Amino acid sequence: EEGCFLFEGVDPQIIERIFFGQKVFANKGTLLIEEGEENSAVFIVGHGRLSISVGGVQVADVGPGQVVGLYTMLKRSLASADVRVESDVAY
Repeated sequence: EEGCFLFEGVDPQIIERIFFGQKVFANKGTLLIEEGEENSAVFIVGHGRLSISVGGVQVADVGPGQVVGLYTMLKRSLASADVRVESDVAY
Protein backbone atom coordinates (compact mmCIF):
# COMPACT_ATOMS: atom_id res chain seq x y z
CA GLU A 1 0.00 0.00 0.00
CA GLU A 2 1.35 3.42 -0.94
CA GLY A 3 1.16 6.33 1.44
CA CYS A 4 2.42 9.86 1.73
CA PHE A 5 6.05 9.88 2.91
CA LEU A 6 5.47 13.24 4.60
CA PHE A 7 3.17 11.63 7.16
CA GLU A 8 5.10 8.39 7.62
CA GLY A 9 5.21 7.56 11.33
CA VAL A 10 2.96 10.49 12.28
CA ASP A 11 0.18 9.82 14.78
CA PRO A 12 -3.17 9.56 12.93
CA GLN A 13 -4.73 12.08 15.36
CA ILE A 14 -2.17 14.69 14.26
CA ILE A 15 -2.92 14.01 10.60
CA GLU A 16 -6.63 14.45 11.32
CA ARG A 17 -6.00 17.81 13.01
CA ILE A 18 -4.04 19.02 9.96
CA PHE A 19 -6.82 18.12 7.54
CA PHE A 20 -9.81 19.04 9.71
CA GLY A 21 -8.40 21.87 11.80
CA GLN A 22 -10.37 24.76 13.21
CA LYS A 23 -10.21 28.49 12.66
CA VAL A 24 -8.44 30.28 15.52
CA PHE A 25 -8.79 34.03 16.06
CA ALA A 26 -5.97 35.74 17.98
CA ASN A 27 -5.31 39.34 19.01
CA LYS A 28 -2.13 41.36 18.67
CA GLY A 29 0.59 40.18 21.05
CA THR A 30 -0.76 36.64 21.45
CA LEU A 31 2.05 34.07 21.68
CA LEU A 32 0.98 31.11 19.52
CA ILE A 33 4.15 29.02 19.77
CA GLU A 34 6.84 29.41 22.45
CA GLU A 35 10.52 28.82 21.71
CA GLY A 36 11.91 25.79 23.55
CA GLU A 37 8.48 24.36 24.37
CA GLU A 38 6.64 21.38 22.91
CA ASN A 39 4.41 22.31 19.99
CA SER A 40 1.33 20.37 18.99
CA ALA A 41 -0.17 23.00 16.70
CA VAL A 42 0.20 24.09 13.10
CA PHE A 43 -1.07 27.47 11.95
CA ILE A 44 -1.99 28.41 8.38
CA VAL A 45 -2.34 32.17 8.29
CA GLY A 46 -5.59 33.26 6.65
CA HIS A 47 -5.49 36.92 7.64
CA GLY A 48 -3.00 39.10 9.52
CA ARG A 49 0.73 38.96 10.28
CA LEU A 50 2.81 36.82 12.61
CA SER A 51 6.39 37.46 13.71
CA ILE A 52 8.98 34.73 14.16
CA SER A 53 11.65 35.41 16.80
CA VAL A 54 14.66 33.39 17.93
CA GLY A 55 16.28 34.37 21.22
CA GLY A 56 14.19 37.55 21.28
CA VAL A 57 15.37 38.67 17.82
CA GLN A 58 12.79 38.85 15.03
CA VAL A 59 14.00 36.74 12.11
CA ALA A 60 10.91 36.55 9.90
CA ASP A 61 7.42 37.80 9.27
CA VAL A 62 4.64 35.56 7.91
CA GLY A 63 1.29 36.37 6.39
CA PRO A 64 -1.69 34.92 4.55
CA GLY A 65 -1.10 31.52 2.98
CA GLN A 66 2.03 30.79 5.00
CA VAL A 67 2.39 27.94 7.51
CA VAL A 68 4.13 27.87 10.92
CA GLY A 69 4.62 25.03 13.41
CA LEU A 70 4.33 22.14 10.97
CA TYR A 71 7.86 20.74 11.33
CA THR A 72 7.93 20.72 15.13
CA MET A 73 4.42 19.28 15.31
CA LEU A 74 5.19 16.43 12.90
CA LYS A 75 8.59 15.65 14.42
CA ARG A 76 7.41 16.17 18.00
CA SER A 77 10.39 18.39 18.67
CA LEU A 78 10.71 21.57 20.70
CA ALA A 79 9.83 24.84 18.98
CA SER A 80 12.87 26.64 17.63
CA ALA A 81 11.23 30.07 17.71
CA ASP A 82 8.48 32.22 19.22
CA VAL A 83 5.51 32.90 16.96
CA ARG A 84 3.52 35.98 17.94
CA VAL A 85 0.56 37.84 16.41
CA GLU A 86 1.68 41.25 15.09
CA SER A 87 -1.51 42.53 13.45
CA ASP A 88 -4.63 43.64 15.34
CA VAL A 89 -6.28 40.28 14.60
CA ALA A 90 -5.05 37.11 12.92
CA TYR A 91 -6.74 33.86 11.94
